[in-house]
Amino acid sequence: MKGRVSPYKSAIVDIDRNYIDEVLRRCSSVLGLPERRYDFELIYGDDSAGFGSFVPSAQPGLNRIALLRQDYEGSAFHEAVHYVMGQNGLFLMCVEGENLYSRLVDETVAELATSEVFGYEISPANFLEEALKHDYPDSEELKKLAQLTYLEPQYIMAMLRKEGEDFEVVKGFIDAETKYAAGMLMSSGERVQTVLRELHDFQAYFYSQEFRSQTGMASMIARYNAERMSRNNVHARKLVSWIDDGINHGNTSTQMFFENVADHAFTEKS
Repeated sequence: MKGRVSPYKSAIVDIDRNYIDEVLRRCSSVLGLPERRYDFELIYGDDSAGFGSFVPSAQPGLNRIALLRQDYEGSAFHEAVHYVMGQNGLFLMCVEGENLYSRLVDETVAELATSEVFGYEISPANFLEEALKHDYPDSEELKKLAQLTYLEPQYIMAMLRKEGEDFEVVKGFIDAETKYAAGMLMSSGERVQTVLRELHDFQAYFYSQEFRSQTGMASMIARYNAERMSRNNVHARKLVSWIDDGINHGNTSTQMFFENVADHAFTEKS
């Protein structure tokens, strides 16, 4: 696995078509969608070049799922969620095109569903809090990380510092969500207006970054929101039903993110 770890409490398993068939059935059940057989292309990735040389993915539009021959259960389930959503016309990056909010909604669905099944190894909120302390490894810890990831120590430090910078920006976005949710007496559109500057600042930074950084930031925001939604008793199948309804009513991904994700993540239920 070349140093890759899973955010979920899941084991490493052999990946083949039979395994993915079963995962797709399980995904459909968790998402509240009809079970059926899918004729997908399974692509095996190669991580022999070291940590980060391969990232699991699903491309519903191309009917593909890409994983390692041995991969984490959680990774397989996460990508299967994207695939099932896409095959049912509910993957917003296919419906509306890829933008920040379609990406965040799609990632939140996958994080909510996967965390319902496996749970997180570490609370995303606690992970972010610790990451923002910028406690970097000493020389001995760096040596161990280099052995695990097959990367040079100086590269690891640069990567950790970049991740710390990204997470500072992520915290700003989450603060904007909190501010947005606080104005419940106003309409969703009016509340978005109160955080426009923060949202514009985040988007400017997000789109200036390489794909790896974008992926890390979107995943962190989605995990943070998924954890909060779960605590508010919002399950993946409910979020999927809201997305289905939103698509049928012509709602944008921005509207769906704030009304179906942020509202239900940051408004405490009595």
